[in-house]
Amino acid sequence: DACARCTPAQPAAIQASSDRRAAPAASAASAASAAARGASGGDGYIGCFADQVADRALPVSKGEGDFEYCSQQCQGYKYFGRQWTQECWCGDSFSKHGEASGCQCDAYNIGGNKNCVYEVLAHKQEAEEIGCYADQVADRDLEVYKGQGDFEFCLEACEGFSYFGRQWEQECFCGNSYGKHGEATGCKCNDFNIGGDRNCVYKPLSPGTSSTGPSSRTTTTTTTTPGSGCVDRWQLIDGRFEVYVGASSRDDRLTGDFVVPALA
Repeated sequence: DACARCTPAQPAAIQASSDRRAAPAASAASAASAAARGASGGDGYIGCFADQVADRALPVSKGEGDFEYCSQQCQGYKYFGRQWTQECWCGDSFSKHGEASGCQCDAYNIGGNKNCVYEVLAHKQEAEEIGCYADQVADRDLEVYKGQGDFEFCLEACEGFSYFGRQWEQECFCGNSYGKHGEATGCKCNDFNIGGDRNCVYKPLSPGTSSTGPSSRTTTTTTTTPGSGCVDRWQLIDGRFEVYVGASSRDDRLTGDFVVPALA
């Protein structure tokens, strides 16, 4: 698709962040959610279906975003599909190119030229976006960590709390107050890497309360090019590892050595 892969030469070593916090172990709730979604592909999951760039199975592009974003953006259509690096597509039919295999519906890179297809379901509960607020690792603005997951996961995991926040690579935090470190800028609430040391903060709404959802979520399609828009993480694609660099809020902290295993 339009998003280009970052495929640098095979290095012996790259610089990695020595002060970047290690990803915390996922909570039991996070693990259970991932297991359920991995088995079924998510709520309303229909299956894995082929796509073609020149003749889209689902014709309406809604940009890039997580599962919840795509579900919201495709309200009014019968189906939505997700592919490649979080691309979102909507339509009223989906199977013109037949079924496919190899969809990785729970991965950041779902797969190219194939959609994880879902039925558009009514939302049970939504949330009001409050804004972008600063955080500190040693003194959390939202003190309860719930693991890593998409918007819907965090909304559900923080049930019973007044607010929830999402940051970094899909980290989820809950609490009953926010703002102790003041407002922040640069939150990318619709990206896989939302930004470090800052939360996109939301207030869950009571069932039946209407909301348009997070206002910062856009429907603009973005094109990823090497060094400008790729997530700084390893990703298994087509049976081999490729490294994504750049687009990190913490690139200026890269200090320690990290040995990269030889690539096949």
